[in-house]
Formats: sequence, structure tokens, C-alpha cells
Amino acid sequence: MSDLYEGLPPSRRIAAAEDVYVHYFNVSPDGSRIAWFNDGRPLCVLSGDGPAQCVDHSTLSDPVSVNNAGEVLIAAGTGQGCDNDECLGIGYWKAGLPSIVFLEPIGRNPQWLSAGSAALLEKWPGQRGR
Repeated sequence: MSDLYEGLPPSRRIAAAEDVYVHYFNVSPDGSRIAWFNDGRPLCVLSGDGPAQCVDHSTLSDPVSVNNAGEVLIAAGTGQGCDNDECLGIGYWKAGLPSIVFLEPIGRNPQWLSAGSAALLEKWPGQRGR
């Protein structure tokens, strides 16, 4: 386990090792935003040179996905029961929101897609078998 740093070579300490799980951090496509969390620790986003913005959560699961605007998608506990466990939903958060907002009641491992990637996925079903 190690602290989270940014830069080449690593020069700015972003978060302590206990706040970051290696599989639960993400860098935006343009490299301007970093999001992370660890079990029992807040979900945080760093944008630029300012301090990280964070939100508490009850249960987060799966890797976080952050876009170039600093918006986050994450699988999070909904507080609802599912087969002896807590249901996970697709949650959305950005700095300034007081809590994670649920977009879908059940979901795992959400990811942001660029417009180009979405367009390719829309064309894909018609391309099979060619």
C-alpha cells in the first residue's frame, strides 16, 4: 500500500495510503481530474491545484469513473436489500452535491463514454457477422 501521488516524476502527494485502494481510483481521460476512495473513507475528486472535494457514502463498490468535468460514476449501496446483501445502484456525484445521486437502481462498474465511443457502440450491432 502506498500514498497516491501525481506528476512525472511523482511530486505532489494527493492522498494517504489508507484513503486510497489501488483498484478504486481513476484519472479522467485528459488527466485533469483524479477520483478515489477506500472502504469506509470518503469518495474524493481532485481538480487542479486546489484541495480535493469529497463526499461521504455508506457503501461503494467497484472502480470509480471520473470524466474531464470532474463528474463521477460509481456503484454505490442504495440502502435497499437484495438477496441478503445491499443493492448496488449507479450513483453520480460531482463537487458541490451534498450526496451521491442514484441514476439507476441496480448496476455495477459504470463508465463514462466519449461521444465517439458511444457512436461506435451504436453502430456495432449492425456490424456483427460481416
